[in-house]
Amino acid sequence: MTAITIIIPTVGRPSLYDTLIALAPQMIDGDRVMVMCDLPVAYNRVSDMARGVKFATKAKGTWRCYPTTKQLGAFGHRQRNRALNLLCELTVRPDWVWSIDDDDEPAFGALDFIRARIEEHGNRPLVFRMRYGVGHHANGMVLPHRNQIAIGDIGTPMIVAPLCPAEFGLRSTDSLGRDHGEGYCGDYEYAKMLEEELGAPVWCDEIIAEIRPKPAIIEEGVA
Repeated sequence: MTAITIIIPTVGRPSLYDTLIALAPQMIDGDRVMVMCDLPVAYNRVSDMARGVKFATKAKGTWRCYPTTKQLGAFGHRQRNRALNLLCELTVRPDWVWSIDDDDEPAFGALDFIRARIEEHGNRPLVFRMRYGVGHHANGMVLPHRNQIAIGDIGTPMIVAPLCPAEFGLRSTDSLGRDHGEGYCGDYEYAKMLEEELGAPVWCDEIIAEIRPKPAIIEEGVA
């Protein structure tokens, strides 16, 4: 079975626990979890959380947390790119990469869906579906609306791809010129770069990510 590397940028939100606990039972030997801290003070508690989940669930695969000296922001995309660069430096590189945020959760069976589609379609990038939950203003909405790479219609956890030179972008403005902050269009730019590197994506019907499935818990110093 195909091993998958899962990249999770985090500022240490408590919701990371739910992300990890939903992921753990789906993993196999050879899978890798990379928890990329994007807040220096969060590293210790994030490491303890990941270690606790792996031990309690007897999860397979390799789990590792990476500290940071400063918050890089950009919707987690700088930390995603950091993880991709670290993977490219490995002697034995992983074949497939997926990323999800620390306030989202893998859908039930997500990794099985991903592995099946990889076996079916080989080296082409995959775009699955994601569903917004009660912690998001678009509760109940499922993306994509249309099978096309478009700003606002593609999200980071929809994309599963072979490791290649493609990276998440840092553009801040949408197609109408509205500024949403650095990295807002990072998922779109990543998808476009994958298309240039590997060809048109395969559009998959399965929902693999639940976006903010629980109400947000606001902590001091964590946004």
